[in-house]
Amino acid sequence: MLTNRKAVRSASDRLIVLLLLGTALALFIFDEPFRNIFSSGKINSYFNLLYIFFGTAAIIALVMSNRVEIRTVLLALTFLGVALITLMANSQKSDQYLIVFTSMFIPFLTSSFRLPRAAMENFLPRFIKAANAICITLAAIAGIDYALGAKIQIFFAQHNIFTPDLASLALSEHAQGIYRYYSIVGHPLVTAWYFLVFYVLNVVYARYYKPLINEYLLTFISLFGLILCGSRTALLVGIFMYIFLNNRKHKAGFLIFLVLLGAGVAITPVFQHNIMQRFLIGTTTSTGVSASTAGEGIGEGRNMALSFVLQGVVKPPTFFMGGGLNYSRQVTAVMGGFINSFEYPFMMFPYDLSILGEMLIYILIFFIPIIVFLRHRNYFLATFFLLLSLYVNGFNDLANYGDFMGQFCFVVMILINISSLQKRKREERLKL
Repeated sequence: MLTNRKAVRSASDRLIVLLLLGTALALFIFDEPFRNIFSSGKINSYFNLLYIFFGTAAIIALVMSNRVEIRTVLLALTFLGVALITLMANSQKSDQYLIVFTSMFIPFLTSSFRLPRAAMENFLPRFIKAANAICITLAAIAGIDYALGAKIQIFFAQHNIFTPDLASLALSEHAQGIYRYYSIVGHPLVTAWYFLVFYVLNVVYARYYKPLINEYLLTFISLFGLILCGSRTALLVGIFMYIFLNNRKHKAGFLIFLVLLGAGVAITPVFQHNIMQRFLIGTTTSTGVSASTAGEGIGEGRNMALSFVLQGVVKPPTFFMGGGLNYSRQVTAVMGGFINSFEYPFMMFPYDLSILGEMLIYILIFFIPIIVFLRHRNYFLATFFLLLSLYVNGFNDLANYGDFMGQFCFVVMILINISSLQKRKREERLKL
């Protein structure tokens, strides 16, 4: 009987690992820009069918295994109810209901996963190795693209490999003499997110398990990618991580390495003619036309839009009833045409889904994770989580009802499960 139970548990763990890997593949590779290569239709743009299949199957498997945090599930269901009431009150089309379900509700349920130890330790290195392959490939292509004067991304933009909005942005910035790395995974701000996650997962795994990549090489690849993406906020977050969140025993040697690397980067044309100027004069390229347009959390355009709300120039959001998906863009449209989106997710959510809906969102994606890390006394993971949260709330992709919320919740789920597993290991050691 005991042998049968172990066999069943082992089979269940293997199924969970396969479903998680499928979910990760759908989220981080088959995102909207990649799907656009094969089809640019509305269904393909709005719905990641592969993610819906694997994500839903993973939810069913983990619910049946009693491996979900029930309070998170209940809050996710409450959010879904609030969102559906808003959509019904505004007579939204049926596809809007499906978008909320797939781009918000499924990711929130994903964050509730509490994985079995065996499944977690089997899944995690596979996922990180796959992520490493993706990010190293992105960095290599970025280097070649920069050396060729952006010919790769221009080719993608001109041959319908990018989405129309992404192609327009890439061509526009190239025409202005600005180099930013528009990649197959999307806008430079999204690509920068990949490089930040690449660094976080490898440093965390090296601390609690074993290194999968040399940390000097890890830092170099991550920094190289962030520089070419041209994101000020991502670069600041990355530098903070490199200095304070690393596993180097010889801190002085690592700091010298960072100083020399930083000095080398500072004299490159891409830094002096792009990022440095963006820091000095504050770019306000707030087109707001697509997922993660050009915004970062220090742009003047979005701050002006925010001030219009605070000063009562436009009607503020209401507590119980939002205006429906993308209603926040209608609000900014009446501000004079200087911006098409608030770009801050915390300003877009209340207009779209009400203040109550936003409160539920941030309880799910921010307060619950930070409480978990603090309860587990894992301040290392808490700091990483805060920095990633700071970054993703500085541009609009989190509130664009695409794949990005799924990506963020998936990473949060991994960090929470690592924290829980380390807590259990610590308790086991104390019992010995």
